[in-house]
Amino acid sequence: PRTLLAETLRRISLWLMVFCGSFVMIEPSPYEVMALLAFAVWLVGGLRFPRELIVVTLLLFVYMTGSLITLVPVLSLEKTLMWTLVGWFLAFTGLFYAMALTQQTQPRLETIVSAYVATGVVCSLIGILAYFRIMPGADAFLRYDRLKSTFEDPNVVSAFLVLPAVVLLQRLYLDGVRGFLRHGIPFLIITMAIFLSFSRGGWGALAAAALMMTVMTFACARSTRLRTRIILMCAAGTVLIALAVMLLLSTSSVGALFEQRFSLEQSYDTGRFGRFGRHWLGFELALDKPIGIGMLQFYKHFGEDPHNTFLNAFMSYGWIGGIAWPALAVATLVAGYRTCFVATPWRPLFICFMATYTIHIVEAWIIDIDHWRHHWLLFGVVWGLAIASARWRRQQTQAISH
Repeated sequence: PRTLLAETLRRISLWLMVFCGSFVMIEPSPYEVMALLAFAVWLVGGLRFPRELIVVTLLLFVYMTGSLITLVPVLSLEKTLMWTLVGWFLAFTGLFYAMALTQQTQPRLETIVSAYVATGVVCSLIGILAYFRIMPGADAFLRYDRLKSTFEDPNVVSAFLVLPAVVLLQRLYLDGVRGFLRHGIPFLIITMAIFLSFSRGGWGALAAAALMMTVMTFACARSTRLRTRIILMCAAGTVLIALAVMLLLSTSSVGALFEQRFSLEQSYDTGRFGRFGRHWLGFELALDKPIGIGMLQFYKHFGEDPHNTFLNAFMSYGWIGGIAWPALAVATLVAGYRTCFVATPWRPLFICFMATYTIHIVEAWIIDIDHWRHHWLLFGVVWGLAIASARWRRQQTQAISH
């Protein structure tokens, strides 16, 4: 009974921590508070550090140590210390998720996914109600007439909602029509919120992650019946989403903003100091700044933030961070894809996380993701599932050999 009670408390704290991940209008946010509570609950016999995490942990600490080095010259400036401390904290949450999932993997993973989908639906509903002015104080959840809900920026909320949308879509494939009420309606709610964020990155990330998930789920399907269902539901879902988008576009305000945002290049993307011009100038500056220029200082040189996580690693973490960040990303992708096709009980969800994380890293070229809570959740879950899957495969091999 004591063991069961302890595990129940761990899962409750884990669920609350993940659920608070969408309420980040302030920093530190409720997520940090719940994370501290979860750490307190889990540290009492609930976490074990697996040896498979040693290398990635060392690499992560090298990356974060770069932030301390670049912090020294700008320590007295506003927000730099808090931003650095929060960055360290979020990096540790990634290790926390990884360690948590190396044991009792399936039930703990279901806890994380349940909380993530629930907070995704709540966050989406708040944003949709605010967008159509159905709730009081709607302006607090909008930015430039775009849905941002309980986040600070529309681009971040759209990226956050990709994973629950992909999970729900996959469950529609697996459960068929009978799962429409449980999975289809929440999927449409979340998809509508992503659309109303008018984030080109969010639109592209959802489409690409959904496509990757569909292809991998189709490849891993064990029956012709399931593959046929995936094809039919994919086609039906595409038509349904197209009809929903057309209905939304019939609203004049939505149509006008969509026409403006649908362009591949915006005015702030082009020119010498546009988004992509800043990337080139920033990498040139990085060659002369081996210890970087300090946390939150890029905009003082170029008028805007880097909007490129790989560039920001050089600027805010120095050369060691600039090297460690892509090394972390590549190592995570390699570890994930080496094991995500192992026929474990959690393989369907592993596919969703790998598809989302892969597109997330691609998106990092056009936006800063190092302080996104869900980035570190994706990072930690991929490593936790990769380790658990490798162990599962060894156990199955040993069982067959005996």
